Amino acid sequence: MINSQMQQIILNAHNHPTEKQGRTIAMNTGNMSSSKMSERKFTVYENNHRHDKDSDPIELSIALEQVFDKGAFGHVRTAFIKGEKVAIKHVLQDKRYRNRELPLMKQLNHRNIVTLLYYFYHTEYDHLKNSNIFLNLVMEYIPTNLNMLIQKSNRNRKNSRHSLPHGDLCSLSPVPATNLFTIKLCMYQIFRGLAYIHSQGICHRDIKPNNLLFNSETGVLKICDFGSAKHLRRGDSHVSYICARFYRAPELLFGATDYNEKIDLWSTGVVFSELLLGQPIFYEQSGLDQLVCIISKLGTPTKEQILAMNPKYARYQFPQVYPRSWPQLFPCAPTDALDLISKLFAYDPSHRIAPLHACAHQFFDELRDPNKKWSSNRDLPPLFDFSQHELSIDSRINSRLPSYKTKPNANIAYLQQTTQQLATRMFPSSLPASSAIHLGPYPHGNPFLESAATATAAAATGDNYGLGTDISLILYHSYSHT
Repeated sequence: MINSQMQQIILNAHNHPTEKQGRTIAMNTGNMSSSKMSERKFTVYENNHRHDKDSDPIELSIALEQVFDKGAFGHVRTAFIKGEKVAIKHVLQDKRYRNRELPLMKQLNHRNIVTLLYYFYHTEYDHLKNSNIFLNLVMEYIPTNLNMLIQKSNRNRKNSRHSLPHGDLCSLSPVPATNLFTIKLCMYQIFRGLAYIHSQGICHRDIKPNNLLFNSETGVLKICDFGSAKHLRRGDSHVSYICARFYRAPELLFGATDYNEKIDLWSTGVVFSELLLGQPIFYEQSGLDQLVCIISKLGTPTKEQILAMNPKYARYQFPQVYPRSWPQLFPCAPTDALDLISKLFAYDPSHRIAPLHACAHQFFDELRDPNKKWSSNRDLPPLFDFSQHELSIDSRINSRLPSYKTKPNANIAYLQQTTQQLATRMFPSSLPASSAIHLGPYPHGNPFLESAATATAAAATGDNYGLGTDISLILYHSYSHT
């Protein structure tokens, strides 16, 4: 029997630890889930940025501290290694799910991606002596994220993000919820990190403020949490029940299973909206409500747009809902920001701007001024030190990427159009402007679920939607008396 202070560790970088090729090492771990521990020795692997081969195991003294974040499959705690503070993600290895996080993180090496330093597995035993295997990812420590930044901005405005006006964001302040230069700095680094991730064939699938670490002192942003990330290969099928609801792309809400990395760009647009408005622009309590909320602001998608989102979706008849103009939706955003937002919130995924093209957008021209400073007159973090790999992603825009003196932004005329002009352009055969439709409340719940598995997942999170949902019935029911 293994002593309570001596637990069995099975180390393997790419396979489940119970597989035969795993290597077993006895380690003095005690109880990893305790609230505070003294310094202990661990045998770990150092990240060599090779997904196909482990480094030689080494022994490290790690002082474990308190847990500061918890989730369904584990928790994150702080620790110290050689005097440096680190974060250790402690994740249950559920045999029902394939763990991709470790090999993906070993593959990634970029200044806007959180750095994996070491990794190891350990086994914990419950009171019935049942064993549970946990993966431990030792990463660089960044104490804050964008969600904390947004909450702080909302507190400064004496407003909680979850108590902001729920139905009409147009009533919000004409001043951005977050400092505009901070928004530029954050969004630029998100796009640069995504450009690198997507160039590796990886889709993050869970872009949201909690997964975007931000150091307010240095101005550095890093994408973290690759627990939902996946290599998206053409022809493969992927679950549509993925990504946090407010940040979920419409093709996922339409039940698509052959989507691509463009879902990350939609999620990034919602993060952009949250930095500007103080809350996500599409904010509802179920997956179906979420789709209706999107349509209420962007208008009814055309048949061609629906097919672009999900070719297998068979129902195209929706009431004609006029889109609101971008200045209406974002009264606090400058024109160049509206132009970038319009390129993210496209129904057709192929029309969403590529992340590296977004880095070259004029919204970020202020960052290209070499004399620009960060808080307390500090230099900006490195933003334009592109690697040869990054420059090979799309050489057509390389000349637009380096820093230079800022130039006046060009006027973007189409963003000044009225709601009626936009509606006429997008829906020429739609209803007259005098009978524009406004969304209202409607009952939650949906009996049209695609499978028992979807039903189980939906019940667990409050989301009720599926490929079999006739959304048009819900929409018509909602607007039958408007």
